[in-house]
Amino acid sequence: MESENKAVILEAFLGMTADSQNAFLKVLEEPPTDTIIMILTVSLDFVLPTVTSRCKLINLEKGKKLTDEEIAGNLSIILELKMAEPQKP
Repeated sequence: MESENKAVILEAFLGMTADSQNAFLKVLEEPPTDTIIMILTVSLDFVLPTVTSRCKLINLEKGKKLTDEEIAGNLSIILELKMAEPQKP
């Protein structure tokens, strides 16, 4: 399956230092139009507020199994937000 869009998943975000998170803000402020960035972390306590303020937060509680409907709903939200973004020429 091919798509014009890309997904980037940052699984070890908890291990990023404050300096590296601040550097990553540049990407979040002007993300590529064809890219969805997913940040995974077990705790928001170590994520800078400036990073979380630029994200759509989806809380996947530890030990909670999501239903297919919940997963589809979360993905629909992400898709709607992505489609609502102004397209760059």
